[in-house]
Amino acid sequence: MADFPIRSIPTQKTYATATVTTSTDGLSNVIDLGGHSVNSIQMSTAWTAANLTFAGSVNSSAEMMTVRHTTACTELTYATTDNYQVTVDPYLLSGLRYLQVRSGTAASPVAQAAERALILGLTPVNPIK
Repeated sequence: MADFPIRSIPTQKTYATATVTTSTDGLSNVIDLGGHSVNSIQMSTAWTAANLTFAGSVNSSAEMMTVRHTTACTELTYATTDNYQVTVDPYLLSGLRYLQVRSGTAASPVAQAAERALILGLTPVNPIK
């Protein structure tokens, strides 16, 4: 028996599935984050080689725009491959209400060979106190 057994603590974590299709725009379905932010992405076991980027919006799923960050305003990009777990800084996407995952970049999207399901790990956005 362990000296300090692990005890289950209630959590508000939840998950969403972003399905990237074979479309030439490389985009997934729109995810309504509803007060949550992405903190991890579980890649498909059959991902066609491409980085991940995002499109997002604060107010409407009809107004999706490329997500950029830093003072240089570069596209938010994660290098990844199949069968991989990506950790994401949740603050980078915390201001968004709607999110799409993109295979490749906005300038060079990558169509997947088949539909690929990515599991997004979500946590509630904590308001600034």
